[in-house]
Amino acid sequence: MARSTGDAIEWGRSWVDSTRRAPTKDGTWLAWCLVFVRSCFGIDAAYTSAIKAWAGAERRHVTSRAESIPAGVPVFWRTPGPHGHVALSLGNGYVLSNDILRRGKIDVVHSDVITKRWGATLLGWTEDLNGRTVWSPPKPTPPAVRVKPTFRRLHDKELDLIEKLQHLQPGTPQHARRERELAEVYKYLRTYPASQYAARRRECYAAKDQAYRARPKKPKTVERYERLITRIDFLVRRGIPA
Repeated sequence: MARSTGDAIEWGRSWVDSTRRAPTKDGTWLAWCLVFVRSCFGIDAAYTSAIKAWAGAERRHVTSRAESIPAGVPVFWRTPGPHGHVALSLGNGYVLSNDILRRGKIDVVHSDVITKRWGATLLGWTEDLNGRTVWSPPKPTPPAVRVKPTFRRLHDKELDLIEKLQHLQPGTPQHARRERELAEVYKYLRTYPASQYAARRRECYAAKDQAYRARPKKPKTVERYERLITRIDFLVRRGIPA
């Protein structure tokens, strides 16, 4: 199983300052660019040169912009010689490459250094190497779906926030948080037409009368509907309706 892009980068970086022997015939990374990159992913050999691996890849991305190449993918160049070159992308144009700064060693270099020093041409990058998928595009995160609150719920919340603010000290974090919530409520309330306010006002009057008939001693329910009606009138005077 191929290593993940993160693990491949970690494995490749471990060779930058390493003194251990490379898993090649001569124990170094000299001229073993394809072996180095496939070893980063932990996959088997399939091609004898980087240029052949590029040609054999099924999902190639041709580009001349090194900064656009994602981290953790093989990056390919056409070189004056017949074999080409491949390195492991670190993102932002940087790669892990052999033989650029030190013969037979691995270093972090910018892709432009390879292009200029070797007279190479950047070909692009691939999602697969030696017949194995080594990179997959990240799944897009679906945008959060915000359901518009009902007018009744907004109206009730507006009253609750107004009453809570009356008991909070201005300038405190709690007061500031409630004010932000109230501003959000007003943002939604402005999207409703005046007819919705009138309908809600009639609804509150009917509910208040029903509650009063059930308990004529002016219970808390009746008082709340009276406050809701007062808030409706206030919002209309403020020109909140759409």
